[in-house]
Amino acid sequence: MQKFIKEEFDNKVGFLDQAGRLVRLIASVIGMILIIAGLIYALKLFNLVFDNLSSPQNFIEIFKPWIEVVGGDAFNFRVAGKPYPVANVITLGVLGAGGFLLAWIAMGLMLTGAKIVSWTTSDREAILKILNHVFGVVAVKRGRLYGDS
Repeated sequence: MQKFIKEEFDNKVGFLDQAGRLVRLIASVIGMILIIAGLIYALKLFNLVFDNLSSPQNFIEIFKPWIEVVGGDAFNFRVAGKPYPVANVITLGVLGAGGFLLAWIAMGLMLTGAKIVSWTTSDREAILKILNHVFGVVAVKRGRLYGDS
């Protein structure tokens, strides 16, 4: 009777262990998806900025409709009879803030995915041993791995 109970208990622990591995695998896949999504968004943003810097005519096509959205000529003011387009500066600020926000979101996706993958798949002691071997014990102890900022 005790042998049967022990075998039944071992089977349940084995199932729980397998379920834990499956959950870690699913979490790692989600983390990798987040990393790839963040990378794709970052590359698209980089490509947009690079294309606009290499050919400013493309940027004008993007910039002019945004000037109208911001307010167009309503923000222009005159000094000594000469108009100064303030809407252009505001539009540039809006587009810059939008680009910064998109870059921040892309980096956040990659960082979140990397943390998920790290939490589910890494062995911290093995990483510390590798870092100790490469950089030395003193350098690793001064780093963020031990909580010293």
